[in-house]
Amino acid sequence: MLGGRREVFTLLDVGDGLQGAVEASCRQLDRSVRPDAVTKNPSYRQRTVWDVWDVRNRFEAIEAASGVHRGAFARDEYMKCIAEGDSVSPWLSFLTSHSSTSRELCRSVGAFDERFRGWGEEDAELGFRLWQGGGSFDALDDTPVCHQVHPRPAKEEIRSWFTNYVQVAEKHSCTGWYLRWRIPLGYMTALEYEKIMRAVLAGDTDREAQIERRYRSFVRIWPSTGYGGLLKNIAEKSMPMAART
Repeated sequence: MLGGRREVFTLLDVGDGLQGAVEASCRQLDRSVRPDAVTKNPSYRQRTVWDVWDVRNRFEAIEAASGVHRGAFARDEYMKCIAEGDSVSPWLSFLTSHSSTSRELCRSVGAFDERFRGWGEEDAELGFRLWQGGGSFDALDDTPVCHQVHPRPAKEEIRSWFTNYVQVAEKHSCTGWYLRWRIPLGYMTALEYEKIMRAVLAGDTDREAQIERRYRSFVRIWPSTGYGGLLKNIAEKSMPMAART
């Protein structure tokens, strides 16, 4: 069972008026602002970033000051796809911030892979094995949780994700994981992923081969760019034109 998720911004730009906007929203909500409600995080190097700690009592204020996560609506659409039984890869949304499964099924597939280190992919990988193990997926879009994202140095986080992602892709060696890197890096939505996977499952072997070639280029090239840079251009330049569609 998968549930909805609302991202709560804890990394907020200290642009003019932001702290004032949070405080004003709190006052409008009849809530007092403690001195530590908005504090600079000493472990985060960027001086323009603040960490809002007290989520439980001022979620509305934080939302009013920072807006809605840009991926929220796309995720809502994908959750509807799962709830209607139209998804060919519902494991993509198995995020441990809001999901549940039976103990028996979880144990039967081996639970979490404890070889992962750092951040990234451990929950989706378990979801994939639950799906392979015969689990049926459903989604609730009317019971969201508020998920607080804590500050982490971006480069360390993305390097950790890359290491874990490659570990999973090589562990399972299948098109579903060879294609997945394009979602977290913003080159593809989950619904676009679904469309491509339907074509592969329908027998499009050319596209299946292209997906693996692109994955291999990504793994080879991306670390040399410093985990970013001109990834899309570099990866696509190394492949035939047919692979770019």
